[in-house]
Amino acid sequence: MKICIFHNLPDGGARHSLYEIVKYLHKTNKIDLYTFQDIYTKDKTYFNEITSVKLKNTNNIFGHVIQSLFELRIKSKEISEKISSKNYDLIIIFPCYITQSPYLLQFLSDKSKVLYIFAEQKREYYEKTSADYYSLKKIISRTIRSPIKYIDIYNCRKAEHIICNSYYSKSVISKIYNKNAHVIYPGLEFIKPQKKLLNLNTNYPIVSVGLLSYFKGHADSIKILTKSNFQLKIIGKIYNIDEYLYFKNLSNKFKTNVDFNLNTNDKEKIIFLKKSTLYFANNLYEPFGLSTLEAADYFMFILGYNIGGTPEIIKSGLNGMLYPKNIHLGKKTLQLIEKYTQLPIYKITKINWASTSAKIIEYHKNINHEPIY
Repeated sequence: MKICIFHNLPDGGARHSLYEIVKYLHKTNKIDLYTFQDIYTKDKTYFNEITSVKLKNTNNIFGHVIQSLFELRIKSKEISEKISSKNYDLIIIFPCYITQSPYLLQFLSDKSKVLYIFAEQKREYYEKTSADYYSLKKIISRTIRSPIKYIDIYNCRKAEHIICNSYYSKSVISKIYNKNAHVIYPGLEFIKPQKKLLNLNTNYPIVSVGLLSYFKGHADSIKILTKSNFQLKIIGKIYNIDEYLYFKNLSNKFKTNVDFNLNTNDKEKIIFLKKSTLYFANNLYEPFGLSTLEAADYFMFILGYNIGGTPEIIKSGLNGMLYPKNIHLGKKTLQLIEKYTQLPIYKITKINWASTSAKIIEYHKNINHEPIY
């Protein structure tokens, strides 16, 4: 097949998912890339033709709104015309970090060929995403940026076929966008349970991976570990300096031993995960946790909130222990874990991106009533 991929994603989990999917699609299909982002060296391996359109750099809130309303719309229409002229068999649209749902969803003419890979809603408009979320500064910022919220909603509603990453996301799409979606877990395959006995060592830290941002749940993890024998190792990049300082001050306030690893690359992260036993997934309503899936794949025992997409990866009592979003209950769970020197774990998932890619193609052929060979 002749496939088109579009995205406007910076580095992160969503872009990582894109490359893992494309890695398998390009083996049997001819793929072109359209993007507003920089081109990586590996792009030349996976894509036949690459069209990169540069947007103006802007860092202020007024600039983002103006860019969303005008420049992004105009350039998206230009790209959509190029895509429509190429007669692709399949067009896969990944998110835009500016508007979330890209303008291409409304501009592309033959929507039967278009699959929108939905990652998450514009969360800043629907849930508390920072420690100072209700401050006057943040309220004014969200008010000024509110046109972006409605651009996202309008664009998403123009999509005929949406693939989302969890049943939690499916419910969000129904509630916010009044749309239906098809669930394909990114990289996840359920397997026959494999039992292992973990040796627990309170001298080895509990690991948490993710941006140093409020919605990753690091603040709750720090509070849960108060007066615990365990340390906390956070592997992630700084979201903004204020959030980082907030976590630093919080760890001092609650006297929690926290090690912030800000420059850990993927290889170093994987090496550390393989050596570790306990993982914190206290993410606040995260649609799907790729880092949580990775941790489970390395036989780590997951401790986390029973909210968002996490319960779809972690089954309490098998590959982890989940608890309601409550600091006190988190502490009680950790105190229970601390009593053991060994912990049984059942691995019930594995990472399989080839299967994810195949399911996307299968879904496309089914909705277009094509035979699957």
